[in-house]
Formats: sequence, C-alpha cells, structure tokens
Amino acid sequence: MDFIYYSIVGIIALIVHVILNHDVFCCAKRNDVQSVYRNFVFCILGYYITDILWGFIAHAQNAHVLYIDTIAYYIMGALAVVFWCKYVISYLKLDSAFGKVLNIVGTSFIVFCVIFLTVNHFNHLFFWIDNDCVFHTGLLRYVALVAQVFLFAFTSVQTLLVAHKSSGAQKRRHITIGMFGVVMICAVISQTFFPLLPIYTLGLLFGGCLLHVFVQENEKNEIQNRLAEAHHVLASTGYGIWKYILDKDENICGLVGNSTWKKILGIQSSNLSPTETLEYLNSRFTKQSLRDANRDSNEMRRGMVKSKTLQWNHPEKGLIYLRAGGTKLVEADGTISISGFLGDVTEEMLQQEKLNQSLEDARKQAEYANQAKSNFLFNMSHDIRTPMNAIIGFTGLIQNNLDDKEKCIDYVTKIQNSSQFLLSLINNVLEMARIESGKIFLEDNIINTQKFEDITDDVFTDLAHASGLTFSNEYHLIHDYVIGDETKIRELTLNIISNAIKYTPAGGYIKLSLTESECDRPGYTMFTAISEDSGVGISEEFLPHIFDEFTREHSSTDSRVAGSGLGMPIVKKLLDLMEGDISIESIVGKGTKVTIHIPLRIPTPEQVEVAKQIEAKNAGKKNTLDNVAAEDLSKFKGKRILLAEDNTLNAEIAIAILNEMGFEVELAEDGKKTVDMLIAHEDDYYDLILMDIQMPRMNGYEATVEIRKLDNLYKAKIPIIAMTANAFNEDRKKAFDAGMNDHVAKPISIAQLSAALSNVLK
Repeated sequence: MDFIYYSIVGIIALIVHVILNHDVFCCAKRNDVQSVYRNFVFCILGYYITDILWGFIAHAQNAHVLYIDTIAYYIMGALAVVFWCKYVISYLKLDSAFGKVLNIVGTSFIVFCVIFLTVNHFNHLFFWIDNDCVFHTGLLRYVALVAQVFLFAFTSVQTLLVAHKSSGAQKRRHITIGMFGVVMICAVISQTFFPLLPIYTLGLLFGGCLLHVFVQENEKNEIQNRLAEAHHVLASTGYGIWKYILDKDENICGLVGNSTWKKILGIQSSNLSPTETLEYLNSRFTKQSLRDANRDSNEMRRGMVKSKTLQWNHPEKGLIYLRAGGTKLVEADGTISISGFLGDVTEEMLQQEKLNQSLEDARKQAEYANQAKSNFLFNMSHDIRTPMNAIIGFTGLIQNNLDDKEKCIDYVTKIQNSSQFLLSLINNVLEMARIESGKIFLEDNIINTQKFEDITDDVFTDLAHASGLTFSNEYHLIHDYVIGDETKIRELTLNIISNAIKYTPAGGYIKLSLTESECDRPGYTMFTAISEDSGVGISEEFLPHIFDEFTREHSSTDSRVAGSGLGMPIVKKLLDLMEGDISIESIVGKGTKVTIHIPLRIPTPEQVEVAKQIEAKNAGKKNTLDNVAAEDLSKFKGKRILLAEDNTLNAEIAIAILNEMGFEVELAEDGKKTVDMLIAHEDDYYDLILMDIQMPRMNGYEATVEIRKLDNLYKAKIPIIAMTANAFNEDRKKAFDAGMNDHVAKPISIAQLSAALSNVLK
C-alpha cells in the first residue's frame, strides 16, 4: 500500500501547527503553565515529524528504518499525552490528591511505554513490521491506547467539572480544554479500528486549532485588556506609559510615550521624533543603566516581562532614579510592540539609601560590640598569664621547699597577691561581657602606694630572673595614698613590663621607675611610670602602628615570640579612659623606653584616716584560720552546718575549712536534697545552711524559697548563707530577695566566711 498520503497529511498538520504556535516556539517561557504548554506543542511538533517520516519510509519499503521511526512515533505521542496531563494540572492548579495522582499516572505512562518499546525489540508484544513493511499490532499497543483514553478522559472530566463552576471567557477556555480531551478520545478509538489511517494526527490538528482559537488567543486578548487597565492605573498614580517602535524585523527604531511619560523626562515641550527621542533617552543614561536598559529591551523582545530601577540624568534635576518595566505585546491587528511603564522614584530611592545607611550603621555598631567582646577575651587571655605564671611557679617552689617554713610563707604570700590580682582581672572580664557596648567603667579606690610597690616587685622580680634578666625599680612618690582604679593601674604596668620581658633577650635588663609630680588639675597628682629595657626594639616604620589591635612587627626575632598583639592596644585604651597618655621611644637592637602619665586624685585627710583605720583593723590578717578570733572558734565548736554543694572539689575544700573551724558538716548534692534533709531531722539538728546557687534539680534560690515556706517556723527561719561563684551585686540582691541572710563569694575567703558565720550565729 502506498503510504505517501500519510506524509502529506503530516506536512499539512505540521505547517498549520507551526503557524498557530509560532509565538509559543519563539518566545521564552513566562510562567510554569506556559512552560508546560510549550513542551506540549514541541512534543506534537516531534510527533508530526515522525508521522511525516513514517509515510515516506513506508513508501520506500525500508522495514528496519520504519521500525525505528515507529518507536520514535510512539514515544513522541506518549510524551504529548504526558505533557497534556501536566498542562491541565498546571492550568487548573490541581494541588489536590486528584492532581497528584494524575501526575503520577501520566509519568508512569511514559515510563512504561519506553520499557515496553524496549522489550518489543526482543519480543513483539507492542507491534512488529514484516519485511514487506506491513504493520502488525501487538497486545500491549491496545493497553497503551486504553491508557491514553483513560488519561484524556481524566483530564476532560476534571476540566468540564471546573468549567461548570466558572463563567465568561474562563468557562469557554475550560470547556475547550475539556473538548480537546474528547476529540483525542475519539481519535484514539478510531485509530484502533483503522490503524493505517492518520486519524490520530488529524485529531491533534483539530484539537490544536481549538486550543489556539479558544484558549491561547482568548488569553492574549485578556492580557491586552488587563495591560490597558494597568496602563490606566499607572497613569493615574504618576507613572508614564511608553512604547518602542519596531521595524519589519522587530528591531527597535524609535520610542514614544504619553504626556505623563514626557513630563517625567522633561521633554513635554520638545518636538522630538520617535528616533530622536530614543537617542535622547539613551544618551542620558549612566553607563551601567544603559547596559541594563539594552539587555532588558532584548529580553522583552523575546516575550519576557522585565522591571528595573535605572539612573538617568534629567536636564533640570540632575541624576534621578527611574523605575521602568515592560514586555512584548501583540496588538489587536496582529502587530508586535514592546510597551511598558516608567516612573520617577528618586525620592523613594533616596529614602531607601538613608534606610540602608541606617541599617549599615546598626550592623557596624553590632559588629563593633561583638568585636569589643572578642577583644576583651583576647586581652584578658594575655593579661592573665603573668599572675598565673607566678601562682604556678611559686606552687612548684613550695613543693620543693617544704622544709623551709620562711620561704614557704613568702611564696604563699606572693601566690595570694597574684591570686587576688588574677581574680580582679577575671571579675573585669565577666563585667565587660555583660556590657553590650564593651565600655569599661573606672572605679575609685583608695590606693596605698607602698602596697602597690610591693605587689609590683612580687610579680615581676622572679619572672624577670627566670628569663635571665636583671630587674630593678625605683620609686619617688609624694603621697602615701591616691584615688584611682587600682586594678587598671596594675594592668597597665603588667602589660608594659611583660612586653619588656617578652622582647628582651637573656642577659638584658629592665628598669621600672614610678614617680609622682604636681598636676595642673586641682586636687590631682601626676603619676608617671617609666619602663626601660635593652630588648630588640621597635622600627620607626612600625612604631606608628603599635597601638593597632592584633598587629605585630614581623622580624626574625618576633617570630620566636608568642603573642596576640593586644598588649599595647590595651594600655592605650585604659590610658584614654583614665585621661592619661603614653609615649614610646625605641631603637632597633638597643631597647625601648615607655613613659605613661596618669592623673590621680588626692584623697582628703578624712579619706586617708578611714583607709588607715581599715588597714589597722586588718593588719596582720592572712587568709588562714589564724584570722578567726578565738571567741569565734569557740562559738563554732559543735555547731552543725548543712552544706548544699554539687561540686565535689568545692565541697571538699569547704568541709575541710569548716571542720577546722569546729563545725560538723553534712553534705547535700542539690537543692532538693537540702530541703528534704532539713525536713527529715528534728528542729534544732542543723544550726545553719551554706547554700550554693547553681545546682541540679533545684537551685539555691528555689531551695531557699521552699524552706522559707515551711509550716515549721523553726526550720523556716534557719539561717541561710549563699556561698557561690555568682558574685555580682545583682547576685547578692537575688540571694537576699530569696530570703537568705548573707552572701559569700567564691573563691572562699576564710576571713569573710568567718565574719558571715559569726553574724548569723550570734
């Protein structure tokens, strides 16, 4: 049989299909629905091509090539069915279970078709073609036809149900989509009975014409109407309307716009032609905006919707911001144009820039606060090492000199001094961590200058000797007492001397002098500290950057020295806070001289007298049981304390100290057990409770509240002392608010603990 008629019908269908859907082929996808429809029409295009080839190949009597083309023919047909189902799902927005099932069934259909066609090569279950190019139908082909009917029926029924609930143009589109499925069902059934006629091709052609006329064209008209309405709305809100003039090849050759558009551009009184208007507009764009405008124009010409804010030089206002957008349109007469909107958004952009600047400032402030916290952590890590070195070193010396009591007492004294200094630094770190801005607050303390001299000697003399250095100091002070922040003054000296030790090779020297002179501020004296060393020195190039954070001079000597580069920035910040100043003189290879000046307030005679009385009262006291008066020890003898402490080491220390004071101690590992043990014993069994705060199950505050609510008034009023590492003022307030009688901070000071115990056991 001559099958050339098959090819003729396919060619006619192909030509009509391309004419009807040329805009779908040429335009880029705009949304998901159009994207799926585009895939659908491409699959039909492929189906027509295989259909045309089928007729020619059958006419040529080439059975092998005809078999291959038939495989492609069935695959393209199956793909068309699958993408039709996906189009209906997207068009109707079928997010329901029905839509999901339809999508799964459609995808499964193409998968099984591919599998069956592959198997057909080995076992002709789908179709076969004999040597005379006669087409024979297998069982699976009827299964595939039934599956197609099923899918088309599914889509038709669902679309017609939706059409029943719609109205107007939308209803007509839904009915048309449903009728496409009906047409294809008729084509599939007819093709089954007449397999050698191009009925399926004719069905696709007729159904495609229906879709074009009643769906695609109808949608285009609606888009035109909506754009016209949008233009009206835009014009009423101050936006202008523009349109590119296109030549026969759809190249942009001119530009026109309404009166609002001309007013925005300042050309309302000019008589520019469309070509001159286009040139004028482009000539006043900034370079980047011109590139953006040209790129968007090309994309709009391909059917994409574009919108962008551009910079343009207004003839009177100068640089302004224009928000422009548009897309390709098909006019009612079939002509193509590119049209859109344009508005002056300069004020909006300036407001946005101000907002962005405010946000940027806020971001920088947040980063500064976070960096300040990080800086303090680094700073304290640097500063803590020196007193820690003294504590660790003197502890080792005590172990090696246990038989020499005088040396051990001296070492213990130095450990206690370094420990107190270390504790003050840790307290500062914790205090800074609570301050978002990282600002340091100065404290006014009455400083005994002789005590400061002793502590400076204790910390640095042995450290310098351990590094093979000679350390010397001299003091020329006028006042025995001054007022200032003792911890930060020590910290300044610690940074300067520790840097000198770090950068001075063995065999060198370090000199420290502390002098006092008159100050031009009434009521103040000038405190001057000078550190001189014979170290590696600092180059002239690096000296201006010595106060920059995390900076170090890169030299062969420095590469052997560990450090974060924070020591001198710490000094500078502290001096700025104390209204002092610093100067540095240095020669590479010879050494460095650092001079700092700090104005310190002179105390009144009354303040000095109070300071002396406090010192006299505490004279000779050490943090041992020797500080506890004999009458206190007798008062403590036989008293029973309930100790609430979850940390075993802390509990061991506390029990040892309390036992030496004469107390009997029982331990509770958490707040809940503390309450239970108190309730379980008779009224006068415990004389006092030492309460930790952070404990499992029930913390110290909660346990105290529970105790104070007991019905047994004797137990409810038992003295409770907080003994905790929560050492800030607000922690003390929380303790008293919870009903505690006193507050003792860790690390434990035996003198403070003894005083607190004496007060509550009167």
